[in-house]
Amino acid sequence: MVTGRCRFSLESRRPRRLGAARNEPSRPYVTSNVRPITNPRLLILKAALFLLLALAAAAILIADAPHLSTVTLLAITIWAFARAYYFAF
Repeated sequence: MVTGRCRFSLESRRPRRLGAARNEPSRPYVTSNVRPITNPRLLILKAALFLLLALAAAAILIADAPHLSTVTLLAITIWAFARAYYFAF
């Protein structure tokens, strides 16, 4: 019997809150102790580490295959992921 939901969906395994309407999505009962980073210095450090990681990965990729096509495809990939990220958020 096909129900229309994915059989591995988390939505089907979540318990319903008391008094929740049928069409209202239930919220997961998961709490987190992790707070968002609000310190500007930590945010700059995090951005610098991501930039360092990206530059190192690009340098290793170009050193492994030093062709113009590799550099071009890497640039297109970076641009496309940046546009996709911008579109998503």
